[in-house]
Amino acid sequence: MLTLPFLYLGVTNALVIAEEKITFSTFWSLTQNEYDWTDGVKYVDIDYSISIESDSNRKSFNGKYILHFSDGKQIDLWANTLEGGIDTVQEIDSFIQTKNIPFYVRRAPAEDTINRFFTENANFIRELYSR
Repeated sequence: MLTLPFLYLGVTNALVIAEEKITFSTFWSLTQNEYDWTDGVKYVDIDYSISIESDSNRKSFNGKYILHFSDGKQIDLWANTLEGGIDTVQEIDSFIQTKNIPFYVRRAPAEDTINRFFTENANFIRELYSR
């Protein structure tokens, strides 16, 4: 369960998720953006891509969990959260679902893709991409 407020310090930004609002700021800007859950956060895009590392020919699953804000800004929580840590994304997602924000799945992975890249969190991935 996500303990609120949740603070994440990424490489280029800071994100605070609280019951009333989400606060986002980048380290290169002195401004801080606050968005309430009712009209500040418009929707969530769910997507993914598969990348191939050229030196090792190894494939990687790159999930996308993009929050879109009313001012046009957006943040990919999956890419910017603990280097793509699925457990943290799952915690944040369970909280965001309680806020009645629309979810749009742009592209869903096939079952064999889920099985190849996920063991522990496969059920969460199936549920996330089936919305």
